[in-house]
Order: sequence, then C-alpha cells, then structure tokens
Amino acid sequence: MKGNSKKISGIPNPPKIAVKISNAVFIIGIIYSVLLTMYGIYKIVDPSKDETRLMFYFAYILIAVITATLFYLGLRMLSDKLKMNVSLLIITSSISIYTIEFFLEFQRIKEIKPRATIAEEQGIPFDTRTKMEVLVSLNNNGIETYPNVYPSLFRTTNGLNGSEGNIYPLGGISNTKAILNNELGFFPIINTDKYGFNNPKGLYKNSKIDMVLIGDSFTEGYSVQSDKNIAEVIRKTGFNIVNLGRGGNGPLTELAILKEYAEPLRPRIVLWLYVVNDYGDLHYEMNSSILMSYLNLNNYSQQLISKQDEIDNLLKSYVSDEQETFALNWKPKKERVDYLKMFVLTNFRIMLKLIIIKLNIMLEEPTMTPVKKYVSSTPILFKQILSKASDMVAKWEGMLYFVYLPTFDRYTTGSKDFLKIEHEFRNEIINFMKDNDVPIIDMHKEVFSKHPNVQSLFPFTLGGHYNDEGYRLVAEAIVKRINSDGFVSSHPTK
Repeated sequence: MKGNSKKISGIPNPPKIAVKISNAVFIIGIIYSVLLTMYGIYKIVDPSKDETRLMFYFAYILIAVITATLFYLGLRMLSDKLKMNVSLLIITSSISIYTIEFFLEFQRIKEIKPRATIAEEQGIPFDTRTKMEVLVSLNNNGIETYPNVYPSLFRTTNGLNGSEGNIYPLGGISNTKAILNNELGFFPIINTDKYGFNNPKGLYKNSKIDMVLIGDSFTEGYSVQSDKNIAEVIRKTGFNIVNLGRGGNGPLTELAILKEYAEPLRPRIVLWLYVVNDYGDLHYEMNSSILMSYLNLNNYSQQLISKQDEIDNLLKSYVSDEQETFALNWKPKKERVDYLKMFVLTNFRIMLKLIIIKLNIMLEEPTMTPVKKYVSSTPILFKQILSKASDMVAKWEGMLYFVYLPTFDRYTTGSKDFLKIEHEFRNEIINFMKDNDVPIIDMHKEVFSKHPNVQSLFPFTLGGHYNDEGYRLVAEAIVKRINSDGFVSSHPTK
C-alpha cells in the first residue's frame, strides 16, 4: 500500500544526500547568523565605535537573530523536499552575491595604486624610504631632526609628567628640524621656531604681528616644503604672520594655542582654519582635563612660553622612549584584501547604498581614518569654543576670521554620503559664526568650486593635503579677502 501511495502521489522522497546537504545549509545559515550577531555586538561595544551608527548595528543584530531563528525553525519543521528547494535557492543566491563581493573587493585593490607607482608613471621622483629611514639618515649626517611630535599624541595621557605636574605641550621641539609626511614624492623637512611651530626664526622679535594662523595639519603645511605653505605665501605679500598650526589639532587644542601663544602677540587678525574632521578630534580632546580647562576656566594658562626648555626635554625624552612605536607606525601599509569585510558583504552593501562609505577626512597621517565620533554634546561644545575664541580676540581688538577648508572627498565621485555628513557639521557651525558676526572665508566657494580640475590641487590627485598650487590659491584668497576688508600689511612688498 505504501509503495502504491507514493506512486499515486507522484512525489518521491528526495535522495538522502540531498537531505543531508539541505540540513547542512540550514545549519550553516544558523552559524552564519550567529556570527553576524557577534559582529554586530562587537561593533557596538568597540571603544572606537561610530556612535552615529549604533541604531544600524542594533537593527543588524535583530535581523541576524530573526534569520537564525528562521533557519532553526526551517530545519526542524519544513519537509525534506521544501528544505531542499529552499537550500537550492540559498546556495545559488549566496554564490551569486559573494561572487559579486569578491569581484568588488579585488577590483578595489586593483584600482588602488601607491603614490610611488603613480609618480613613476608620471616621471616624478619618489622617495621610497620610510620616514624612520629618512630620520636616521639625517641624524647620521649630523642634521639634528625629530619626528613632528604633535599635541594630539597626549590626549589620553593628559600631557607629559613635568617637574610640577603634568604639562600638555602644544608646540613642538624648538629650534630644530622636524619631518612631515611624504605625499608628493619627498619628505618635507621643516625648521621649527623657538616654540616648535613651523615658522622661520626671528618672527617674535617684531613687536607688531599682523596675523596668526590657528588650525591643524593643513595649516601647518603638510605635504609641502616650508616655503610653500599658506603662512609663507601670505608672508611674501608683506604681512608679518605667525603659523600656529599643528597636525592633529582639534578645536580644543586650537583654543589652548590661541591662549598660550596668540594672545601674548595680540595680532590684528586671527585666521581659524576649519576642516571637517575637527568634530571627530574634539570628541577625543574632551578626555583631557587640561585641554578642557581652557574652555571651562577663565584665564586658564599653563604658561607654556616660559616652559619651553622643559617642554623640549620632555618631548625629546618622549621621542626616545617611543622610537619603536614611531618606527612601527611609519612603516608603509600595503592595501590588502579585507576578508572580514567581505564576510559581512561590505562592498555589496556599499553598491546597494545600504552602508555609508567611510571617507578619507581625517588627514594627519598616511594611515587616515574617518570621523569616528559625533555625539549630541559635540556641536554645543564646539560653539562654546568658538565663542570663547572670538571673545578672546575681541579683547585685544583683533579680528577673528573663520576659514573653511574643503577636503579631497568633497570632490570625488560617489561622495554624496560624505557631503551629507560634511554639511551636517559645516553648515551648523558656519551659520553659528554668521549669527555671531564672525567673518567667514569659504574656500570651497572662493577657490575649489571655481577650479577647472579641482582634484589637481591635491597630491597626485589622490587626496591627502593640498599641493603647492592648492596652498597658494588658498593663501591668495585669504589675502584678497582681508585686503578688501581694509587690512594692509605692515611691510608691503614692492
């Protein structure tokens, strides 16, 4: 009777091997979903997590748990034939999706060319040594040179342990040479002034300072020699200008530098140069009680000008102690296939616009990372910092200008996600400055949007900081604006 029943129904039992494969597919589906759940939990508890995407990862975990449950219920409750059909669909879909993912990942690696390769294709010499090799070579030849030890290195330690408690250095090692990053085929070697900033010697002897620059690595002049940065181009027009920019600076550090080094100079003009990554920097700066004191306490100062000898000793000792760390961080990092990202279908999700592309907007070192933090308190704190800076400059009857510097990602193909994030940050601050009658120089409007080939203003059109031409155009736009506002240089050029 059973045999006749099967024959009549016309539905034969699936082969045992097919049933086993089907069951294996459902079990693998459960394991895969559990791994995705663990990945989502890891992204939530990760100390460097992107807080703007917490809800995304909670949803990620919820979907993974639901998927695991469905696979489990399917394994226990579906008929063998239905399981076989569902498994076949899962296998073919998975093969198709992961084939696309593999293609996209290997295409990404293929399209990334090292700067040295592009330089060779263009016939441009490129120094392929590591920064440490260059540093050792210079010192072996009797040229005392140090790493560019910038303030952001001390955010977590709240400075260095000095003779009378912690000192948070804001400048660098004074009256020496420092080495910057190789973005244009060479390592710029800069001369530091008596407070460790990228300036020629003797500036502070002049009692009349026209202008001070406050900012990060764009302000300091990364990627170019000292005679090509913003400050030097402005200086050639006759303005007596001091460059107080330092790589890695965020708004809180910049406020501290304004207090320690700009206030004693009482310049007629302070140019506060803003880059979109300042929001991310500020979140980490908030961990330093010393930096926060510049905002929260009236007239707080570490009196750093009078402590330069001690700062030099502390920084030299720090460099000596951290030599291995510097050497490790300065090794060139090759672009490799990221199998974890492939496992979670990162490229496939980017293609479907189910994930925000992480963009290159944190630009202090060759291994750049995007803005990682944006919490509700950060914009409020940023506004408080800018308000205090404006009030400080107004007390010595100076003028504070807010200068917006765009980054490479604003002008790359497929950067809509970046523009959304950037405008969220930028527009709120620019509107705040306008409401407080702070003049604004928008370099996107004044320079970059007008340029016929905007990407050519960056090293090898790859991004990073500006090249010689980019810095020159920015500096000329600044001079044009301040001249139109009635400011003239103390030492006009002939």
